Amino acid sequence: MLLNSLQEYVLIDSETRSVDCYRRNDCGKWELTAYPPDEEPTNSSDPEVHFTSIDFRCPLSLIYEDIDFPEPALDLPE
Repeated sequence: MLLNSLQEYVLIDSETRSVDCYRRNDCGKWELTAYPPDEEPTNSSDPEVHFTSIDFRCPLSLIYEDIDFPEPALDLPE
């Protein structure tokens, strides 16, 4: 069953500061927009996430406001 009315869906990572937005293009294919973009360094300015289906924009930091991620575990040689 297809949901023809579904034009966009968003996956918000619960372990890292990352959001994936999938949008259906004019050909009916899904296109991915990742926040932060892979080519963008993580220490750069706060990327703005655009939810096109509801014409809403917000900084990535606002989505993760008041979230404390655990420090990554260090893999020490044995």
